[in-house]
Amino acid sequence: MNQEINAKIHKQAKIPTAYEYAITLLSKKNYSELKLKQKIATKKYSLEEIDQAIEKIKEKNFLREDYYIEGRAKGLLRKGYSPQYIALKIQNEGPNVSAEDIINIANENGIDLNLIKQELVNKKLKTLGPEMSEFEKKCKIRTFLSSKGHYC
Repeated sequence: MNQEINAKIHKQAKIPTAYEYAITLLSKKNYSELKLKQKIATKKYSLEEIDQAIEKIKEKNFLREDYYIEGRAKGLLRKGYSPQYIALKIQNEGPNVSAEDIINIANENGIDLNLIKQELVNKKLKTLGPEMSEFEKKCKIRTFLSSKGHYC
């Protein structure tokens, strides 16, 4: 009964249903199930409506977390983050993924993890002045690399 009332209200006000809103979101980019639920919830849909929309989307195979994981991992790899850091970040967003999965994604897409790390070092070296001692430079580089999840 409650669903019927919500559906009538949405039709009369031309407000998209939770399902329609989810489809609109997924047409623009991939989401994890958790991120999609959070995004839909910002529009004040009931938890019941959100859960039903997610189930319907999953039944139709529109929610592709594997695409989400790959896209998110590639984006973070391009920014220089380590596979371990990326795995933790994605796990916080819902999907279960390991550092090995991230390394496999990098390898499948021709991303050289050692080259990324070297580019980070070069990037940091450009910002360090010539007056700094070698020890200070090494400390700054280690701190910078660790901020991206790399261990020295």
